[in-house]
Amino acid sequence: LGTPEGTDKKSMRKYLKQFLSDERVIEVSRPLWWLILNGIILNVRPKKSGALYDRIWLHDDPDGSPLRKITRLQAEHLAKTFKQDGLVVDYAMRYGEPSIPNQLQKLTNQGCTQIVVMPLYPQYAASTTATVNDELFKWMLDLRWQPAIRTVPPWHDNPTYVTALADSVRAAGGPAVHTADYLPARERLQRCRTVTLVGSGQSAAEVYHDLLAASPDHDYDLVWLTRSPRFFPMEYTKLTLELTSPEYSTYFQSLPDATRARLLREQRSLYKGISGELVDAISDLHYRLRVQGHGPRTTLVTNTSLTGATWDGTAYDLALHHDETGEDFALRTDGLVLGTGYRAELPAFLDGVRDRLRLDGEGRPCADASYAVDVTGREVFVQNAEEHTHGFVAPDLGMGAHRSATILNAVTGREAYPVEKRVATQTFGVPEHLRTHRTAHPQEVSA
Repeated sequence: LGTPEGTDKKSMRKYLKQFLSDERVIEVSRPLWWLILNGIILNVRPKKSGALYDRIWLHDDPDGSPLRKITRLQAEHLAKTFKQDGLVVDYAMRYGEPSIPNQLQKLTNQGCTQIVVMPLYPQYAASTTATVNDELFKWMLDLRWQPAIRTVPPWHDNPTYVTALADSVRAAGGPAVHTADYLPARERLQRCRTVTLVGSGQSAAEVYHDLLAASPDHDYDLVWLTRSPRFFPMEYTKLTLELTSPEYSTYFQSLPDATRARLLREQRSLYKGISGELVDAISDLHYRLRVQGHGPRTTLVTNTSLTGATWDGTAYDLALHHDETGEDFALRTDGLVLGTGYRAELPAFLDGVRDRLRLDGEGRPCADASYAVDVTGREVFVQNAEEHTHGFVAPDLGMGAHRSATILNAVTGREAYPVEKRVATQTFGVPEHLRTHRTAHPQEVSA
């Protein structure tokens, strides 16, 4: 996001003024904020912030800022990796140096005519991704000749990124557990001084509720971290639930690949959040523990990315980044639970028949309407492996009977089980009776 040039009061004031003057960061009345910023904050905060930065500053290093050093080394490594492809890689800071306009001008001076800008935030937020793009587009406004520019969309749910993040935690060693393995590790976690939970899906919330309920009988602090802007509840209204219907799945299958991928990203709140009942139960439990005098000793933090983890034999040191404020911070914890979901991959037992499967460019099975994924369409069938082709209903247990009946009918070659064709009230796509078939006007017909 950005870094000051130094930890002295002058450098900190310059950095904070640029950062806190950004309308994407502080969304309040401009005249009121100008008075607060220039009258109070910039006269008080630089010295305090400078002292905090000084504790992590690399005083004997030319970079000074740890963020600048790490980002520079990443850029240099990528530049070496892509050198044979003729790609130029560089980095910039939204606030501070090297600035975005200066680095973009540097690239164009080197002859770059096509530039890809990648905001280094996994998920989108106006105060992070959007403000980087704002600075990019402001720079372009003054150009008579403009290079071709592409910006990278959010990538927090990209399988490669999720895998790399999980691998980095595993590489750190130590007794971190996935939520799938929580119950066998429960008693050990309850003996920790601090238990940290990463992720905010249903499984993570269930683990948090269980640990919170047991906290009065044990001596641990409980921390819950998520990259999401808030602890999202899943939507279960009746018309929304119609998206878990056979006809919506059929409609979803008919859409182009890019549209299906976009819809899955947009529909995360329908299947990757927390049930409303559990959200309320957690809130009620907080209240009950406070009234009973049991704390609770817990911290919930949103908009936070886990950027690194090291295990020293007794505890983890977690490197964290707040995606809205741009601040880096740290947490020491001896208990770590990862509610980071599951990676979909072909099971090893299919290796022997892999050449008989229909796979897409990412190696995922391509299921047809009967859930068959083999080249004949009648030998290998899947359930809960077709999210990218059939939609978010793939893991939905409510559709289990429908999927099973469809598969068995395909296997037997007859309708062994009746399958409902329509259960939803609404129509997905353009209703047939409203379709208009445009015919060419006489003047439009060419010879």
